[in-house]
Amino acid sequence: MVLRRTYLCSYEKNELTVKDEIINISSRKYPLMLLYHCNMGYPLLSENARVVIPHDSVVPRNDHAAEGIKEALIMERSQADFEEQCYYYDVKEKEGYAACGIFNPDIEKGLVIKFKKDTLDYFTQWKMNGEHEYVLGLEPGNCSPDGRASHRERGTLKYLEPNQSYSTELAFKFYKSENNFTEDLK
Repeated sequence: MVLRRTYLCSYEKNELTVKDEIINISSRKYPLMLLYHCNMGYPLLSENARVVIPHDSVVPRNDHAAEGIKEALIMERSQADFEEQCYYYDVKEKEGYAACGIFNPDIEKGLVIKFKKDTLDYFTQWKMNGEHEYVLGLEPGNCSPDGRASHRERGTLKYLEPNQSYSTELAFKFYKSENNFTEDLK
């Protein structure tokens, strides 16, 4: 497998785009699992940060995550012995793209991640509000973080045939205004 990555940085916009092409140069098919671990931390992440994931449905990863599903988008203070929680979203699509974001009014900064839903059809929120491990993962992918065996068992494991390629892109847009942030997530 060969990865060709292109970074596009605009001089005019507060935006960074990542374009990836993965090519299977071998003579046999191989599994293709791609998950972008986009992790936010302090100072963007705080108990006052607002997380927005426009979605049609959400499924907790396990019983522990199910207990906190009503607070999935609420970022609490860091806590000792916090156990991670993962949520799988069916994110809403608009003109072929899905988006999610975080905005912290205390520092007037925010971030929206926009991605192609046809190539990144899974979306995971990883919530880790632990003491010294205070992180929010907003993770588009063509798979969940559950691993190859899980996807193989469910029949959802994707493959690249010999000489086949897979292309996708995601954009990171940075904000200084909550109004603009909110508009881009509608």
